[in-house]
Amino acid sequence: ERGYNQTALICRALIKIHNLRNGTDWQLNEKVLIKNKETEHQARIKDRALRLKNLTNSFTVLDNQKHLIKNRNIILIDDITTTGATLAEARKTLKQAGAKKIIAFTVAH
Repeated sequence: ERGYNQTALICRALIKIHNLRNGTDWQLNEKVLIKNKETEHQARIKDRALRLKNLTNSFTVLDNQKHLIKNRNIILIDDITTTGATLAEARKTLKQAGAKKIIAFTVAH
């Protein structure tokens, strides 16, 4: 709906800064964790339990991308968190795909 992915913009900027400062080559993989079903917008749901239920099984890691996740440490970035429902569901999906450790980072709370 927004026409752009603000979280991807944040990630690109952070990666660029990191790579310039450290001489490394971190990469953004936008097509690994996919939202696989349409859900009600979280901002429209006030109750945390309903927000969690709304997002149940709404993410997936594509089979051909699981090698990018397995036994890796993942930095999961979101633009805003209120109840943590989106991060919790995304984290669950990444762990099921074999991620070793997941660190969540949000810009606003």
